[in-house]
Amino acid sequence: MLRPSATIAVGYATTVVTTRAAAEHQGVLKQATDDWIELAGADSQRVRIPRRDIESQVGSDVSLMPEGLQSGLSMPEFADLIEYLVTLKQPDTARTSHRGMPGTIPQLTRPVVLRPFLAAELRFPAAKAPPTQHVQSGLVWFGQIPGRPGAYLAADQAGLVWRIEKTEAGERTTVFADLTTDVFSARGPNGLLGVAFHPRFRDNRKYYLKHQVLEAGHIATVLVERQFAPDLATDSGQPSRRLLTIPAVAEHHNGGCIQFGPDGFLYLGMGDSAPNHDPQGHGQDLRRLLGKMLRIDVDHRDAGLAYAIPPDNPFRDHAEARPEIWAWGLREPWRFAFDRATGDLWVGDLGQERGDEVSIVRRGENHGWNVYEGFEVFSREHRKEGVVYVPPVFATRRKQGTTMVGGFVYRGKPGPSFRGVYVFGDYTSKRIWGLTQTDRSLDTVRELATSPQAITAFAEDEVGNLYAVGQAGMVYRLEFDDARFEGGHGFAGADYSRGKVFVADARGRVTWEYPAPACDELWALPGGNLLFTTGHGVKEVTTDGKVVFRYESKSEIYACQRLPDGNTFVGECNAGRLLELTPSGAIAKEIRLLPEGTDGGHLYMRNARRLPDGHYLVAHYGAQVVREYDAHGKTVREIPAASGPHSVVRLPDGHTLVACGDLVKDGARVFEVDAAGKTVWEIGSRDLPGIRLKVMTGLQRLPNGNTVLSNWQGHESTRGEPHAIEVTPDKRVVWVFDDREAADTVSSIQLLDVPGDATRGGIWH
Repeated sequence: MLRPSATIAVGYATTVVTTRAAAEHQGVLKQATDDWIELAGADSQRVRIPRRDIESQVGSDVSLMPEGLQSGLSMPEFADLIEYLVTLKQPDTARTSHRGMPGTIPQLTRPVVLRPFLAAELRFPAAKAPPTQHVQSGLVWFGQIPGRPGAYLAADQAGLVWRIEKTEAGERTTVFADLTTDVFSARGPNGLLGVAFHPRFRDNRKYYLKHQVLEAGHIATVLVERQFAPDLATDSGQPSRRLLTIPAVAEHHNGGCIQFGPDGFLYLGMGDSAPNHDPQGHGQDLRRLLGKMLRIDVDHRDAGLAYAIPPDNPFRDHAEARPEIWAWGLREPWRFAFDRATGDLWVGDLGQERGDEVSIVRRGENHGWNVYEGFEVFSREHRKEGVVYVPPVFATRRKQGTTMVGGFVYRGKPGPSFRGVYVFGDYTSKRIWGLTQTDRSLDTVRELATSPQAITAFAEDEVGNLYAVGQAGMVYRLEFDDARFEGGHGFAGADYSRGKVFVADARGRVTWEYPAPACDELWALPGGNLLFTTGHGVKEVTTDGKVVFRYESKSEIYACQRLPDGNTFVGECNAGRLLELTPSGAIAKEIRLLPEGTDGGHLYMRNARRLPDGHYLVAHYGAQVVREYDAHGKTVREIPAASGPHSVVRLPDGHTLVACGDLVKDGARVFEVDAAGKTVWEIGSRDLPGIRLKVMTGLQRLPNGNTVLSNWQGHESTRGEPHAIEVTPDKRVVWVFDDREAADTVSSIQLLDVPGDATRGGIWH
């Protein structure tokens, strides 16, 4: 029997409530209203406590997560376990149906460099806790002081603010303000979380803080205004002016970010304040500020407020809504930022079970929580007819990360391929990603780097440089000079299950398609035509759909190839024939590998090639061997290929590249052998992190040494593995295509942005 653990697991933190009658209750917060809260204890019994009876409500360092479960697994293993358990709870169709939630995020060929911004000895130490308060400490914010090149602030979660000065003479850090007695920082994302400089800071020296307080035993989020001293070296020491107080329901999901927009108004992100699943529907309740993006005017005051409501706020004159609301339906918008070029508001929002999301948020929009999580319906309890729910640009899966940290659109000078790329990351996995989009639809997402420390925020200076903030006290500058943001590939592909061949652009959008039942192989020819198999035949089709070559057979056909002399090579599976056909379809040459009248069966032959020397290379699937035949059909070489060879390519250096299927459990693999038969490179079915190879049906070796694989998933197309994968020689994934809307099972692929003449051996495919 597993016992409760002292290790906190996300969503399982214990809430401790003390009543005015001195009774203590402990458990996971399940529900909360304005009148009562409900806790579930370790015995699963629930207790409902009236709010009027509560003396204090705080988080405990004891979790209801079973002991040893988290500590006994690595973080990637734990993330995989969570994703698997979630799939048992309910179908996760988002894993296989939406291009905005890819199963794999490829890495850059050359990663972005993270350069420490300060010397290691100047890393920011954790703030010391007041003797009566348990605090969570760590660096959570960093930013340049406006108009002061080389001067920066950094904020600790516990309420300590540092000033950094970098000059030609050196660098130093000093305490700018100690606000630890003002800030409540319990376990979890509470404390000093957000800092913003007034747009006219150079004139008024004002800055703003968002943090939690504990008042009368209850947690609340406050927005306060403070001022620098005239010399800008320290805080003025004057009391804070409180602008806004938002009571919390629980101790989680209080948002973390404040930013002034290009319109001069202050934006403040608020989470749903928990508990998990948002049972009261705070994100959809316009009468509450929880689960919203707020927008206020800090320079003016309306009656009864310490601020004013901007005149174009969408609910300013709505009797049933709070006028501060700019957008709604958010769960935990931890970090957000404005694109300095377009003004778009990018929000990183933490999800519940399936994953986190990146959204571009606009006036009056409902981003779905808790009706939607990411692209999928989460709950119908608070759904209303006629409401439009805006989907995100991108959503992670739990195996990729568990705590989204929103970032910035890169507008700096170096690294032109990164201009316009939204850079963001994940606290838990320490991964940093970049994505591009068109009309809020994902184009490309790439893994840019891995941070040495857990990431709590990103920062942008006045010239557009980006920084990653490490919780353990370091700040890193992102250097893009030597990296390149690689987009997708334009390619031609065969979709066996949907019976079509198609052409996709670099964003993965299908731009052309043509019916091709049971197509297993295709070639993009130099003039733009496609040559492909059709189950029992071969066709060549122009871009306007005109058939210019056709061959039909009683035998299954899995191989075709345009030869340098204009003839077409065809491999007949059941008949065991290798044919060279003239442009009219007449047989110019025939090699019989089986006696006439013999049926080799469905598994006899898959891919085959005529080599430049006139030999033939044939993948004998059922026999689990690749054979090379001379020009007369005599066997001159055999290459064992356990689990069934499907595709085979002879490389210019004489090596042979083989892709195998699934005749053996977990046997799918790709391997390369030299002329002596020695394996010099191999990828097994589970060698690529987060990807399982199913049936390897197509291959292309690129001039840069990378290999493109068709990962055909047979009749299991809903399993969610990528359709196509590009891997480097050291087995790093740098591109995938896994859009289930565009294709179901990709059996063959040829990149269109790689130079070479397919008819003259210039494409190794």
